[in-house]
Amino acid sequence: MKSLNIRFIISAAIIFAIGFAITAYGQNCCAPAVPQQGVLGETVALPHTLEIGLHYEYLRSTSKYEGSDEIDDPNLTKAIWKRATLTLAYGILPKFGVSAIIPYIWKYKDLYIPAADIWANNKTDGLSDITIFARYSPLARSFVNFRELSVGFGVKIPTGATDRQNFNFTLPEELQPGTGSWDYNFSLSYYQGFEPVDFYLSGIYLLTTEYEDYKFGNQFSYLLSSNFHLREWLDITG
Repeated sequence: MKSLNIRFIISAAIIFAIGFAITAYGQNCCAPAVPQQGVLGETVALPHTLEIGLHYEYLRSTSKYEGSDEIDDPNLTKAIWKRATLTLAYGILPKFGVSAIIPYIWKYKDLYIPAADIWANNKTDGLSDITIFARYSPLARSFVNFRELSVGFGVKIPTGATDRQNFNFTLPEELQPGTGSWDYNFSLSYYQGFEPVDFYLSGIYLLTTEYEDYKFGNQFSYLLSSNFHLREWLDITG
């Protein structure tokens, strides 16, 4: 190994202005399997370079929708998922690198039961499913070339618990730290750097498998982002 360069990435997301301009709806039942955007879609690490990333996500749901139309929710359901993720990426060759994605998750769900006039509170936390990722770049980034096209393949290993209980009842699949299934990620991404700004576009497809007669849906997602480098150690991301 010629050199070891550890890079800490601290990203502050500028989402408030975007949130006012764009309305997006998600299903809280699928939150455990939501792709970790900006985590799976990394570039290939530079040769003989170890990159360390720390990511934090906060997902909150307070309404129920059918498509984009809000519908009545007699249970007044509220759900909060929080996920902290450590990523480790290493460049083996100029065009090939591997990475590990290690998430820790906190889940909380609060719902009202009209028949009993009580609130049911369920929460859990723990290590979630770890993903091992390999990425190849036919157009590789280098210290002088700030452009990259890459393809990736990842395997999500069922390392998270699926048997957590509350009041001696097993919690539903959506509240478990893990999904119990072996899932597969396929990605295609393009990166273009201009100092002090760069741009990133990626598409990710998640192929899920069944575990104990339950299966989260397959997913396709895309990410378009731009980073502004305030300091050597600080980026602002939109």
